[in-house]
Amino acid sequence: MSLAAKAIDTLKFLALGAALPALALVARDAWRRRAVGLLDWLILAGLIAALLPFPTWRQYLLPALPALFVRLSLIPPPSRAWRIAFATFAIAGLAPSVAALADSDGLSLTQAQREGQAVGRTLDQHGVEGPIATLSRKSSPRRTACPPPPSPPAPSISAARTC
Repeated sequence: MSLAAKAIDTLKFLALGAALPALALVARDAWRRRAVGLLDWLILAGLIAALLPFPTWRQYLLPALPALFVRLSLIPPPSRAWRIAFATFAIAGLAPSVAALADSDGLSLTQAQREGQAVGRTLDQHGVEGPIATLSRKSSPRRTACPPPPSPPAPSISAARTC
């Protein structure tokens, strides 16, 4: 993937919310002021860092976002057209999440719960017992089982001094 293709992917990721118009507005303000401040450098560093890994994923943009929106808050309120652009991009970015919530069949959480219950039934039918490796204990098929006992607390410095 070329740097140009990575830049296009990054722009697509920025367009999944209000970050793209925020970046345009901040860049316009920096251009008009003919000055680059610390927040501008942080934004630039975050964008460069997002472009470095291969492939580019949207979470790589997270370091740039706090500086971007803090810098945006320092700009005088934008015109009505900019506010409409912010709202449009924000709604467009939320649309896939809202659509997934509205479609209960396609919702990954619902599907994961169904699959977890099916795995639990299969394990019970075959009499399989023992621990289950999972990243989500609360949705595991054996969630009624007692959790493992907590490990003993490490001795603290104050406890060592009193002994």
